[in-house]
Amino acid sequence: MNSNGSIVYTLDKTAKVSATVVDVTGKTVALLNEESQAEGVQRVSIESEKLAAGIYFARLTVDGNVYTQKFVVTE
Repeated sequence: MNSNGSIVYTLDKTAKVSATVVDVTGKTVALLNEESQAEGVQRVSIESEKLAAGIYFARLTVDGNVYTQKFVVTE
């Protein structure tokens, strides 16, 4: 059974943020958010029950800088 997860990050200033989920082929399978966010701790939820079992990458883009974290969804 899949469960939800989240991406937690801290911004040191207001920034344009985009958070997506990408599959192993590089295809974006979910847009989690795309907005300007204030400085401080931020959290974006990943609804993994909507994803098939497999390997994915959470991609966070902050003012053009890209950060990626691998995660696995199980049945």
